[in-house]
Amino acid sequence: MRDMVPLLLLTLVAMSDAHVALTFPEPRYPALDFLDTSRTMGPCGVPKQRQAHYTSLAVGSTYNFTWRMQYPHQGGYRILLIDKDGNTVEELAPLNGIEFAGTDDQTSQSQNIRFTRACSECTVVLERQALEWGKSYRFRSCADVNVLETIPEDDQCSGHGTLVNSRCVCEHGYKGDICQYQTNCHLDEDCLNGGKCIEEPNSIASASCYCTYGFFGRNCKQTYERGNDECFAYTSIDEKRFTAYGMFSPACFNKEKLTDNDFVYYRKIKNDVEIILDFASTSWVSIGWRPEGLDKSCRLFPDLEGVRNRRSAEVMMPPLTVPTPSHHSAQNDNTSSLPRFQDSEPAFTRDHPPAKVAQEGPRPIMPRNNGLLETALHAPLHAMDCIDVLIGAVREGRTRVQDSYSRDRSTPLEDHRYEGEMSLVASAGRELDGRTVIMFRRPIQEIEPTDHPLGPGRMFVVWAKGQQQGAYSHGAPSALESSGSRVPFYMDDILKYHGSRNRGVHPIDFTTPVKLPKPGDAAFGVNIAAAEPTLQHQQTAKSPKTSPSPAAIATMAPPYVQVDDSSTRVSAIFVLVTAFIVLN
Repeated sequence: MRDMVPLLLLTLVAMSDAHVALTFPEPRYPALDFLDTSRTMGPCGVPKQRQAHYTSLAVGSTYNFTWRMQYPHQGGYRILLIDKDGNTVEELAPLNGIEFAGTDDQTSQSQNIRFTRACSECTVVLERQALEWGKSYRFRSCADVNVLETIPEDDQCSGHGTLVNSRCVCEHGYKGDICQYQTNCHLDEDCLNGGKCIEEPNSIASASCYCTYGFFGRNCKQTYERGNDECFAYTSIDEKRFTAYGMFSPACFNKEKLTDNDFVYYRKIKNDVEIILDFASTSWVSIGWRPEGLDKSCRLFPDLEGVRNRRSAEVMMPPLTVPTPSHHSAQNDNTSSLPRFQDSEPAFTRDHPPAKVAQEGPRPIMPRNNGLLETALHAPLHAMDCIDVLIGAVREGRTRVQDSYSRDRSTPLEDHRYEGEMSLVASAGRELDGRTVIMFRRPIQEIEPTDHPLGPGRMFVVWAKGQQQGAYSHGAPSALESSGSRVPFYMDDILKYHGSRNRGVHPIDFTTPVKLPKPGDAAFGVNIAAAEPTLQHQQTAKSPKTSPSPAAIATMAPPYVQVDDSSTRVSAIFVLVTAFIVLN
């Protein structure tokens, strides 16, 4: 029965399919793309930051405004310029007297704009129809701008570059004629250890690093330094040793069936959890979670009203302390011989995470609404609300992974966009036979506000994968069904709407001990998983084979044995016990 999801929950999941956000001018922080008229406050859906970023634009100049649209909505768009009091200064598009532009190509994501009036501390508002959900239902995205008669030289490169000989030289991480677009890489050389810089059109970042096997991170500089164990190939693929895609041994992991062709494997190793997605897909794959019963106030993160900044001078929070290990625990700790940390240094490592500590003093003041309407703020959590999300994709034999967070039904944003960091300690992936296989390894305990713990106990878990051009599905008729698209809307590995079939909810306890065959079930101590036939694969997306390999779908039998980094030692014990039984 645990595979069954209440009808109401499925209905809520199906509604999470509308996303629009500006990419130029720079959108208001954070770049959320589910700011609709039924759940968020006008005119922008999010409040203006106390120290807002303003893009300087010139009167009389023409700019190509662009946005990303993760779902092909029916209808058109309009663009307005409003002043700081919310009054309309200028209607920027359309200019021919009709109410909405872009109805001839409903998947268009750009518009040439020319300002005719100066406006200081003003806001560009993009409104996008979604007629499949009603005539008055719209999404909006805002950018704070200064429209000037003359732009000072220091502001001519969008605040992200320097003007040299009348041309902008952009800072690393930005590109475009006025440094208006973000990018995670410029050249292959930006991606270390054999990684490759690959374009990602109509995305928050216009290009990203895809890493060779065994490396991960924004620039492919991270790797798992402990090397392979008996369960996973962290550094290099080994199809003779690891029966599932040359990557892992299924017997080491718990396995959950999400659909007939999509599976998740997981195991707890000391203070980490390792998760493997094995999906029938040649596009992106993802898994997300939050604690069951999480309070609805989680929607008030991040603080978009500046409450923290206003209170920082008034409230002094007591320092965190970590309990001193007992004498008994020190005797069993391999690191007990290391020097003690000084009080000014962090008293924990990844293998010894900090304990939960209650803080004394007043509770921090929370934002009032973060731009959410009262009805939305107090509504039950949607399946995508407050979700810690891991996303992976494979292109040209290389892998990209994202440690992300979803405040609401918006497209998840990478943790660094919330001033966080990637919390993964290992990752690897392959795409072969029409399947994408991605491994993520992360500490169980949360590291920062964009993280949720992975245990103990059962987590509320969601999963999704990308849909492909020509094989898409929508909960309601989209622009693709009604008018088509001049360019392919869904492309492999570009993070867009997952479709009405490519997602689901499946609660999991990631800290559940792994079930292994008992010694008597093995042939004189031979590891059953190791005895399974090794399959050779072709790394191709043509004529995809959507069924997993026999080794990957092998079931495991009780009794229970905890699997950790001592897998080799466990196998040795099996051999000795079985030999003892035979000899006696």
